[in-house]
Amino acid sequence: MNTNLILRLLFISFILIRYVNADDTSKIKIVKLITESKYEFHNQFGEYLEILENQIKTNYDKSGNISSAVKYKGKNQLLSKDIFFYNNNGLLAELSSYGSDGLLVWKNIYKYGKHKQIINEASYDFDGSLNWQDKYKYNNENHLIEKSSYLDGEGEEFISHTFRYNSEKELAKETSYYPDGKRSSDFIYTYNSDGKLIEEKFYDYNKNLTLKDQYKYDQNDNLKEWNLVDNNGNLINNYEGFAKKIYQYNREGNITDIEMFNENGTVVRKILYKYGKDGRLIESVKFFVKFMFGKIHEIPIEKSSFYYERW
Repeated sequence: MNTNLILRLLFISFILIRYVNADDTSKIKIVKLITESKYEFHNQFGEYLEILENQIKTNYDKSGNISSAVKYKGKNQLLSKDIFFYNNNGLLAELSSYGSDGLLVWKNIYKYGKHKQIINEASYDFDGSLNWQDKYKYNNENHLIEKSSYLDGEGEEFISHTFRYNSEKELAKETSYYPDGKRSSDFIYTYNSDGKLIEEKFYDYNKNLTLKDQYKYDQNDNLKEWNLVDNNGNLINNYEGFAKKIYQYNREGNITDIEMFNENGTVVRKILYKYGKDGRLIESVKFFVKFMFGKIHEIPIEKSSFYYERW
């Protein structure tokens, strides 16, 4: 899979997550516009200056659904615009992305079954040619049991996934397959008595256990710790260089602080969050954490600020 396609898939996942969060959160439903401004910090003779890099303006309709997301370089230079359309059931039916010249770059079409579950997602290029598509199958209890992905020109599916559930109807196993039908990998999921995910095991092509994601929760059921360990139980870095994360929350249950550790147990990154009186996120700041000259230094990397406009 080429880099552009990977980035495109990641973007679609990200924007759908934003859509789901907006649709599920009652506070968001009264918002007309969210403007996210992203800044980078530049060190100028020991003073860190905030330089605006880009803005994302996300518009919502009165039902709480995203209607458009517009991205700018700085404040005024248009980079892209994404338009969302919904069917009569309020489900996302079409997502179109336009470039700075106003021309269509790509379009995704979503189809749903009788129980409102997604059954097909197809992505088309600007000329209307199919780029890729995902097909979904469900069991009689409406649980996803199979997902098959296809690339234009490949003819057959290039990867597929099957999903199995435990007696509590929780996802217990996810298996990936190569185009020739041979098994690629497995994810095994374990839950506590409250149904919260506590462990995720990854088995490679040879069925060897290689990695485990482990999760711990506080008394309010908030995620308080994540660890990535190898088959011997030792911390191991992920692709971002993190092996452990510690989460802290305020009284309202909002995340206020995330500390990231490497496999040696050293804090290497930190994110701080601030909220307004109404509980909305208004600022997040990312830091590098380094030990220099006998002291721990938190070096700001980037900042996001959020402005909300109500209907």
